[in-house]
This record gives sequence, C-alpha cells and structure tokens, in this order.
Amino acid sequence: MAAARAGGRTRLRAWSAGCASGEEPATLALLWNVALAASHPGLTLDVLATDVGDAVLERARRAVYAPGTLRELPDPWVDGGFDRRPDGTLALRAEHRGLETVRRHDVRAAPPEGVAAFDLVLCRNLAFTYFAPDVQRAVLARLATALRPGGALVIGLHE
Repeated sequence: MAAARAGGRTRLRAWSAGCASGEEPATLALLWNVALAASHPGLTLDVLATDVGDAVLERARRAVYAPGTLRELPDPWVDGGFDRRPDGTLALRAEHRGLETVRRHDVRAAPPEGVAAFDLVLCRNLAFTYFAPDVQRAVLARLATALRPGGALVIGLHE
C-alpha cells in the first residue's frame, strides 16, 4: 500500500466479484476502517461489489447479516462494526458504509465498464468452483486484465 502512495495515487480499488449477500465487501470496509486507514493517511479504499442476482445484490446493499455469516470475524470487530437488531441480525454501522458500490455484473463478461484497474480482486467460491474449465480459464484471463500491475487476486481456499 505504501507503493500506491509513493506512486502518487490516493485511492486503492478492490473488486469483490460474485459478492453474493455482501459479507466480503462489508468485511473489507470494516477491515479498512478499523485496522488500515489510520496507518495510511491520504489513501482511501473503493470497493466494487458485483453479482448477477438481484436478490443477493439487494441484501448486499442493505448490509444486514445473520450472526452465523460473520462467525469468522473477531468478536471486537463484530461488536464495534455492527448493530444488533431486535430480530438478532447484525447491520453494518453507518460509519463503515459508503466505501462499497454494489452493482449487477456477470464475472463471465468483460470486467465492469467505467472502472479503473483494481489493486485487489476477490473471486472466492465462484468461478473456480462452479464453472467448467474452459469458462474458468476465460474468467481468469478477464480477472487478470482487471488487475493493476502488482495487484493481487484472491480465490477461495479449496480453489
């Protein structure tokens, strides 16, 4: 990240491809705000969260989750980053919102238009789990073209 600042950039870009209900982009926003932003003054994070399903995209926009979906987050992050609602769900607090843009996009298509190259692309438990090998190769090539030189691609553990 220091290299991004040294290069004169003030913005980091992340793409959560196949974001489903939005836990991943919400966690990125929380991670940035809680652990990274203070040590990188002058640098901001933009997160693009995409998926093809309108229902999951609406849930991603709401950023309200069942506690079990956040079980891997440290308790202090959950306690400090989410408000517990009367129904037991957890809503991402307003101060952690606004870093992400949620939009409809099929990862099998060209990278989203109108966006700059990404420093980080997350494509976990999607393309390399559910698609045929030829589609996997095509998606990988598209993801690679969306990455800024020196950027990182994150895939799922079993992929």
